[in-house]
Amino acid sequence: MKSNIIDINAYADYKKDLAALTEQLDEVFDDLIWETMVNLACKKKWKKWDDSHDIGDEFTFTEEMLRNTGDKNIDLLWELVEKYDEVKSQLKP
Repeated sequence: MKSNIIDINAYADYKKDLAALTEQLDEVFDDLIWETMVNLACKKKWKKWDDSHDIGDEFTFTEEMLRNTGDKNIDLLWELVEKYDEVKSQLKP
């Protein structure tokens, strides 16, 4: 019977790299996708609302608000977010 030798250091590096990748992707999705969805909504579906506010005004957008813009492109971005969440949950070291 042949035995397999497992390099523990390689496994630790793999696990570390996978964790770093998901952290980087989380940052991309948090910064790019969310910001993009808000900006797109403010330029079209929420334009009237956005025009009524001054530059520098602060507002907290919720996921529910962004899921209900009625903008097909934002809906597609949500599909991307959901697919990423699905893939991320299946990644195993």
